[in-house]
Amino acid sequence: MLRRLLFVLPALVALACDGTTVGPLTGDPLNPELYRAQIVAVDAVVFEDGPLGEPGRSEVSKTLLDLAGQVGSIPNNTIAKMHARELRTIGSRVKDVSATNPAAAAALRQQWLRIRSSLFGDAAWFRRSSADPIEPAVAPPPPSAPRRGAS
Repeated sequence: MLRRLLFVLPALVALACDGTTVGPLTGDPLNPELYRAQIVAVDAVVFEDGPLGEPGRSEVSKTLLDLAGQVGSIPNNTIAKMHARELRTIGSRVKDVSATNPAAAAALRQQWLRIRSSLFGDAAWFRRSSADPIEPAVAPPPPSAPRRGAS
């Protein structure tokens, strides 16, 4: 009986894994400025202390699903496509998270940090904690240079 199990178990594992081979991941990190509004919207909710309220969960869900659609449609970037699937999964499940469960908020924060750092190039305006300010959804214009002859 044990011999049969030792033979059957690896065969079942091989069958279960068939077709799930992941090819090489390709693509460069995405420019976060192109997705600034979505990143800021998610950062504003997930980096606040305390539980996720219903409005915050709805906003994060909508934004993650929108972001998944955008980054998942980038051609020849398998890294973006992989993270788009994760964003879609998280976005569809975040609405069901209990508002009183601080562990769920912490788990969402960790997943978002992981995906954001893998998918996008770094930006100084990313939030990393509730102590960081919520940045504007649109980048402020660069400071203008002083004009010549102006006193």
